[in-house]
Amino acid sequence: MLNLPALPALALASVLMPQDAQSILESAQAKQAERWATVDDYTVVREVNGIEVTSWYRKFTVDGRTLFREVPRTEWERERTRAAGGTVLSSEDMELYAKASEQAGDQMAEEMARQGVPSMPGFDFQRMMSDQALFLRAGAAYEENDGRADAAEKADGMAAFARRARVVGREEVDGRAAFHLRAADLSDVPMAGTGDDARFTLKNASVWIDASEYVPLRLRVEGVMEKDGEKRDVVIERLDQAYERAGPLYESRRQVMRLSGLMEAMSPDERKKMQKARADLETMEAQMSQIPPAARGMVEKQMEKMKAQLSMMTDEGVFEAVIDVVRIAVNEGPPKN
Repeated sequence: MLNLPALPALALASVLMPQDAQSILESAQAKQAERWATVDDYTVVREVNGIEVTSWYRKFTVDGRTLFREVPRTEWERERTRAAGGTVLSSEDMELYAKASEQAGDQMAEEMARQGVPSMPGFDFQRMMSDQALFLRAGAAYEENDGRADAAEKADGMAAFARRARVVGREEVDGRAAFHLRAADLSDVPMAGTGDDARFTLKNASVWIDASEYVPLRLRVEGVMEKDGEKRDVVIERLDQAYERAGPLYESRRQVMRLSGLMEAMSPDERKKMQKARADLETMEAQMSQIPPAARGMVEKQMEKMKAQLSMMTDEGVFEAVIDVVRIAVNEGPPKN
């Protein structure tokens, strides 16, 4: 039987709650535009499973839309150097430094062997310097991807979601009231390549939007990963928590990323590599006493990074990364570190 005293409350709820997903997303977009109005750039320093990462975002306009792109580190380091009156390396200079790094790696490896330092899996001076050379060469060609295409692609994906989204209802996420929006049958939405000849096809997506601040609290994406002729169901989830003000911005200070089904999508060779990495780490720990004190600190730092990376994958095949925001700075220009 219908509870008559509840009718006024139901009527009020229907007035306060937007009638469709498009209205909710338009409100979210309007609030974001308001927060962005006085922001030209901002820096975010994150700690990802113990490893600190700095990102710089800068405003740009494409097709009448105001967006923020993540500026490649090589670009903002050049800009910072130029502003300080320093010399900016040319592509040719960076190539010379890349070759010098490779030569230095060879010499360091020879010196370690001469001093009798035992070879340790996962700690290879030649590989480390080779990686640095790779970074320098990537910096020489940074113009190929300056972050604009990625930002525009993300905005296009959200627009495609908005056109098909429907309101599932009102739910709670971490104690906050939220609108649950869902869009199904998204297989025709273009997705960026995942690399290594893998292809991800989007199926369904859900997003939970905070009912007062209109910021995302949770995202769930369901799709199919195709690799080497095999298809696996994959679920990607993201939780945005601990929102705080940062100047005019209102940003999440903690994000949790989860990928389910990743183990099933891995090839036998990839699984073997992961198992070998764990075994290598155990070997490195067992050999610590044999390492000269002068080199022990460097080895310990390398081991910490390996532990952080391996801890992201559970035995159940769920990849989880916890991201804590250490600092957000608005309109300060390129980062200084």
